[in-house]
Formats: sequence, structure tokens, C-alpha cells
Amino acid sequence: MDTTEIAAIIGAASALGRVALKIAYDSVQEHPKAKHAADDRFLNERKEAYDTFWSAHKEVTHDAERLRELALIVRAGKEVRDVRNGVLESFPPSPMPKLVDALDVLRRIAHTGDRVD
Repeated sequence: MDTTEIAAIIGAASALGRVALKIAYDSVQEHPKAKHAADDRFLNERKEAYDTFWSAHKEVTHDAERLRELALIVRAGKEVRDVRNGVLESFPPSPMPKLVDALDVLRRIAHTGDRVD
């Protein structure tokens, strides 16, 4: 092999090496930007799912408190119907299905980001 051929091969390999390094560097620089763009794309959906879950949790907690009050009345030996007229009739249905649905949505969205602010 001639020295000019060797020099040409070394020069071509060097150029290809620089191109490969540039591609690797650019991909490393763009990865965080692409990740944040993907997270921002689902931000509104995550926020809405979290708010739905939080409101359902508040409803369940409020109903649990009302049930606790009824249990205390019954423990005292009083008839619930005598204490408050229409308490049981006006008691709303359980919000637990709404809470479970909201939790399922949160679990589905959990794979799109690390946290919900």
C-alpha cells in the first residue's frame, strides 16, 4: 500500500469518527428536551386526573364522617329516625365508585411522568 492511500484511509476514518461523535453528542443534548416536551404534553391531563381524584377523596372522607356521626347516634341507643328526621333518606349514595375510577385514571397516567404538581 502506498502512503497516500494510507493517509486517505486515515483521513476518511477520522472524518467518519468525528461525524459519529457529533451525532452522539447531539442525541445526548436533545434527549432531556424531548423528555420535557413529552411530559408537558400530558401535564393538563395529569392535573385534571389529580384534581378529580382529590375531589372524590374529599367526598369519601366527608361521607365517612357523616357515617361516623350516625354510628355514634346508634351507639348511644337512640333511634336515628327519632334524632334527625330524614337523615337516612337524604344520605347520598356512596362516592366510592367515583374515587376508584379516578384512581384508575391516575394509575394509567402515572407512566407518563414522574410527579403531578
